[in-house]
Amino acid sequence: MRQNLGDTHLSGLQLDRPPGPRRALRLRLYRGPTGRDHRYERQGAIGCSTAGSRLHPCLQRQFCAARRTRTRIESAPLAPDLRRLDAPKAFELRNVGVRFDGFPALLGLNLEVRRGECLAFVGPSGSGKTSALGVLNGMVPPATGSVRIREVDLSSIGVSAIRKLRVEIGVIPQDLGLVPNVRVYQNVMAGRLGRQSFIGSLRRLIRAPRRELQEVMHFLKRLGIENKIFQRTDSLSGGERQRVAIARSLYQGANTILADEPLSALDPARARETLALLVDIARENHMTLVLSMHDLALAREFIPRLVGLKNGAVLFDRATGDISPEEFEELYNLESKERHG
Repeated sequence: MRQNLGDTHLSGLQLDRPPGPRRALRLRLYRGPTGRDHRYERQGAIGCSTAGSRLHPCLQRQFCAARRTRTRIESAPLAPDLRRLDAPKAFELRNVGVRFDGFPALLGLNLEVRRGECLAFVGPSGSGKTSALGVLNGMVPPATGSVRIREVDLSSIGVSAIRKLRVEIGVIPQDLGLVPNVRVYQNVMAGRLGRQSFIGSLRRLIRAPRRELQEVMHFLKRLGIENKIFQRTDSLSGGERQRVAIARSLYQGANTILADEPLSALDPARARETLALLVDIARENHMTLVLSMHDLALAREFIPRLVGLKNGAVLFDRATGDISPEEFEELYNLESKERHG
């Protein structure tokens, strides 16, 4: 961890736990505003409560938060690994690099996603999660490498063909992409704008056919918000708006959902409920689900495969149960330089 405390920077805090009631505390501080830092290291056998009382209050808060986070991650149940490795590929990225304004956002990303698979990109802000989702959606062109969607190399087809591929991909952006001052059913029906003519889409949004309203109602009922169908979207809670965005992807008829931080605006209870619902819907409909997430405990509980991104590079890509707590700690080291994500 790195925390600016005037002319003092917290570089590392390690608590070793030998057997017995006493604890060995090792605290490293790097002091000095510029140039060479001078290391101060102290180690001794002291009780946990005594150690906490001697620390700077800010350091104590950081230490306790880190310990709680690790305990929460380690105690979270693990998602079952239900991947079908023989399923056709939904996405294939080979040595993909992305740059924004000369700065690298992704560095040599290699990734295979099978149809019906559920995985999440995890990592600190600016690690490249949003950029990776943009590449999968065909919205962010790579500077290097190749991208294949359902076995089709994007570099070998034109813009119109890429648009047709993207019709099968439902995207839930961080801001959800909903129009606030229209009705819920109109936001859901907007999911098929890419499949219909512009004039035809406007007619349906203004005066929806009964059959299509019934279809919208079906998805809203599955998500538990069927009574909101005629309400303005800006009157809904954060969790309800999240469900409208999910319903839009389902109504779109997508075979893939890409969700960028879908839980960021939700309280812990609502976040868990929403993620469980999203994963269940994807499995029931044999959809491919790729998310970006910050909550590692929820990711371990519901997502069978995690891809850790740090500074645009892959730190790990394995089944959730095979990733150690030490790797998670390395992933979220606050000394890493943030990049465009």
